[in-house]
Amino acid sequence: MTNSKINKGFSLIELLVVVAIIGVLAAVGVVAFGGFLGSSKIAASKANFKNIEKRLASGITGCMSGMEVEFGPFKGRNPDTWTCNKPLAPNADNIAWAIYLESKDDLENPYDANASKPVNWSNGRCPPNNPAKGQIILGYAHKNNTCAMPGNVACVSVNVGDENNDGKDDIKYTEYNLCNY
Repeated sequence: MTNSKINKGFSLIELLVVVAIIGVLAAVGVVAFGGFLGSSKIAASKANFKNIEKRLASGITGCMSGMEVEFGPFKGRNPDTWTCNKPLAPNADNIAWAIYLESKDDLENPYDANASKPVNWSNGRCPPNNPAKGQIILGYAHKNNTCAMPGNVACVSVNVGDENNDGKDDIKYTEYNLCNY
């Protein structure tokens, strides 16, 4: 009987082919992940906008129909709540400001978790100046005023990013004219 040494292993060519295949699969995965990440940032921006939009609409509806609506708690403020009621007539300024105070410390910008102002305030301007990607801006203005109410329009806008892949950021915007309530 002779001892023959049998080499079991991969040739250099076989190893190179396997490494190339893994590289191609990794490249495809990175590209697909990037697309999913962009879509999730757009969806998160839209969800943040919808939540604030709904809160603003319900607050305006309640206050303008004479109900007592409590806003807050507001972090780091005293008092930490505000209630709209008859002695202090509600207007777009104080309702939008209360929603701003409620949300400014609780939301993150989906595009930049370290953004200093994920929710910002636009004093006396609707629509507000262009928000950064993922940023929400609340504000009020005095326009189209048929009811002689100072600061009669509340507004909210967000830059959701390039939602329709045309190379331009898309801005969502809603305004509420309190003269209509």
